[in-house]
Amino acid sequence: MSLLLQMTGPVMDLTYNVRAIPASGAEAEVTGFAMVVGGGFNAMAAAHAAGMAVRLGGSIGTGPLAGIVAERLKELGIDCARPAVAGHDQGVAPYCWNRMENAALLDIPVLKDRSRPRTWRRSSCQMSLM
Repeated sequence: MSLLLQMTGPVMDLTYNVRAIPASGAEAEVTGFAMVVGGGFNAMAAAHAAGMAVRLGGSIGTGPLAGIVAERLKELGIDCARPAVAGHDQGVAPYCWNRMENAALLDIPVLKDRSRPRTWRRSSCQMSLM
């Protein structure tokens, strides 16, 4: 049997349903929100559904988002080749979604900058839940 060793890690996809995709630096009116496991998880879930053996070669953390990822991996019977990384959580990929304009990945520097302490700071991405 073939084995998929997935090296890219799973992240949490944060999907904001918006009335319109905002221009850079503009606000968006959010009409809904969903948080699901994505990133490298998508390839693993597809391979598993096709009957392939799957193992995560990347890392997961120990924070609350990593806990959600670990639970989904466990539901599919996917093992991790490496131990969890203590003191770190899983990454996120925030998206704006509009049925008419498709999706746009939000570029929020604080989510990408691993050189700074993991604290939330106000960014240029401002949304109000309606």
